[in-house]
Amino acid sequence: YPILGKVPAGEPKLCIEAARRSPDTEYIAVSKRYGDHAFFLRVTGDSMAPLFVDGSLVLVDPDWPPDHNEIVVVRDENDEGTVKRLKKDGGEWFLVPENDRYPIKSLGNKVIVGVVMMAVRQFH
Repeated sequence: YPILGKVPAGEPKLCIEAARRSPDTEYIAVSKRYGDHAFFLRVTGDSMAPLFVDGSLVLVDPDWPPDHNEIVVVRDENDEGTVKRLKKDGGEWFLVPENDRYPIKSLGNKVIVGVVMMAVRQFH
């Protein structure tokens, strides 16, 4: 699956197709088959530590339906993205970090880019 450096702006499926056409795109092979539009993103920061540390790669599937307690990638109206756990409480959706130093936020008008299917952590 291709590695995209950050949460893609615009339609994720179109970003994946553009990445596949580029000769500069890096790929990571995985042993399980995921959706045709799945892609890797590099995690930055520590809001999801210890689950994901800075530099971890996560495989995101935009075709997988998000549900309560899934880890998702979301994008706001400024095309800024984040990785958080999706939780539903009383009919409202929230984005919950693993690191309790960070606040829980409402999903609000953020767009769910996809569901995190797996993570890869490099040591060297």
